[in-house]
Amino acid sequence: MPLTTRCRHCGRLFPVHAQQLKERRGKVDCPQCGKRFDAIAGLLDEAIPAGDAQRGRAGKRANRPPEVTAPADMLDLSEDRPTAGRARTLPWSLGILFLVAGLVLQMAWWDRGRWLGQPQMQTKVEAVCKRIGCHLEPPRVAGAIEVQHPTLSEHSKVPGGLRLTLTLVNKTAVSQRLPQLQLELYDQLTKLAAARRFRPREYLPGARYLNGLAPGKAIRPVLDLGPPPASAYAFRVKLF
Repeated sequence: MPLTTRCRHCGRLFPVHAQQLKERRGKVDCPQCGKRFDAIAGLLDEAIPAGDAQRGRAGKRANRPPEVTAPADMLDLSEDRPTAGRARTLPWSLGILFLVAGLVLQMAWWDRGRWLGQPQMQTKVEAVCKRIGCHLEPPRVAGAIEVQHPTLSEHSKVPGGLRLTLTLVNKTAVSQRLPQLQLELYDQLTKLAAARRFRPREYLPGARYLNGLAPGKAIRPVLDLGPPPASAYAFRVKLF
């Protein structure tokens, strides 16, 4: 049997069918005023008056679906379901958004040497860091710093000791992070006899190493060493 609903706009009573409500998710058009409303919210237990029933049969017959009766417990018309679905989807959407943002930030951090290697970008980032009080470590681009005039000589004040002097030149247009220096000693057969690595704080006094090497500038580190192995014949300086 059909159900009875009341239009929330004009108050008209007219019959509706379970299948109709299910297909339209409870939304129907009033045959009197033509406005759409939630027919489930307007369902009534009372029967339709005779006059309303006749007018209801006369209105919009072409749009009325075939009469199909169904038990009320078969109707899956709860409007809470879409809302619950959206509520469950929101945390997932936020989680995916945070994951994507984190991935983008990680990629930017791993590739910071390339985009900080651009003068305009480095200037902008330095200005932001200066304003908020942070310290921007200069990038380190491979091949940007060149070793010139490396010299290994006897130390004048340490018996049997050595003194290493060299010049580091920044060949790029942006500041570069100072590298680690590695001194390698080889014997006459070009086999490695000894090696030692020096961090920037060890060859540049004070905290000057934190600022890196300015564009086009050069520094001349001087390192005092102890006696070398007896087999040492040649040397090489590498940057890391």
